[in-house]
Amino acid sequence: MTNLKITPLFEYHKNNSHMEEFAGYKMPISYTSIGDEHIAVRKAAGIFDVSHMGRIKIQGENAQEIVDLAIPSDLKIIERNNVIYTNLCNDKGGIIDDLIIYKKNENEFVLVVNAVNVKKDIKWLEKNKTRSSVLIENMTNQTSMIAVQGPKAKNILDRVLKKNVKINRFEFYEETKYGKMIISRTGYTGEDGYELIIFNNEKIMKLWNEFLQTNIQLGLKPCGLGARDTLRIEAGFPIYGKEIHENISPVEAGLKWIISNKKKNYIGFEAIAEKLKNITKRSRIGLKMIDKGIPRDECRILDEKEIGIITSGTFSPLLKNGIALGYIDQNYNKNQSIFVDIRGSKKRAMVVKPPFYDQKEFGYKREK
Repeated sequence: MTNLKITPLFEYHKNNSHMEEFAGYKMPISYTSIGDEHIAVRKAAGIFDVSHMGRIKIQGENAQEIVDLAIPSDLKIIERNNVIYTNLCNDKGGIIDDLIIYKKNENEFVLVVNAVNVKKDIKWLEKNKTRSSVLIENMTNQTSMIAVQGPKAKNILDRVLKKNVKINRFEFYEETKYGKMIISRTGYTGEDGYELIIFNNEKIMKLWNEFLQTNIQLGLKPCGLGARDTLRIEAGFPIYGKEIHENISPVEAGLKWIISNKKKNYIGFEAIAEKLKNITKRSRIGLKMIDKGIPRDECRILDEKEIGIITSGTFSPLLKNGIALGYIDQNYNKNQSIFVDIRGSKKRAMVVKPPFYDQKEFGYKREK
């Protein structure tokens, strides 16, 4: 693990967690166990250090033009202080990266991107920049980022900030209690959740401790990237490098909802429009095991022959069952039994539409 990057919370992680390499960083995988942390997020709340994620500021007159050109979503219809999930696409309609865009106004944006793609994304944006007056700045090392996820996330944030935080899902605002912060409400776990971008790295340890000390009785637990992965699989969310990459389009990835019906002036438009007109050869699906067995990445999906591949497989701590995301041939016979090849054994499975959990009991849509 030589020459790995670390986040400003590294000392805490080193003393309290099991750490491994992730995207060029030394990051916490778990503090207690992945299952324990997973259940804490579904039933109470978890706090994650996600400072390894890239943060890019785009600022200048008509900065919106540069960002809007790079994505299939229509940024012009997004209101100020709102957040969207979308994709950066290449000329062939493939996904360069998936990202969250914070729109402060037409001249200022913050992009949160995957850690492995920061330099690539900036290079792509610079290459396709139409205005030299617009500045693209990598803020990753100068800022920190944490996420508080779970049904008690709002109560916990209110207690730490000593105020009623009034933002809706996919909105953000600027906070100053711990220096300049941007606080958004999205949630990569499927739960209600808040993300805090902190512009003063010296404040992050105090803020992290404040969350844990103030809210331990509410069930808040520090969580590592292991639980973050099992939670997002359970919610059915794709991750770059597995479900999405430069040879997969948003159409195949089940992300047609991010594509504007009216917008035509963006990189990859013609290729994506063609895929929207024609039935694609493959589509992203969820699988739940019927037989005992844990599906893993790159396991083959079978009926009478191979019809697909697992891209992310795991054991769900909530459901106590093997689940997976993957791609399957669009023309497979839906009347045939589905199997997953697990270490040479054919195990029965069923195609399901994520999320895998009952949304009346779990996730941000749960009944109050």
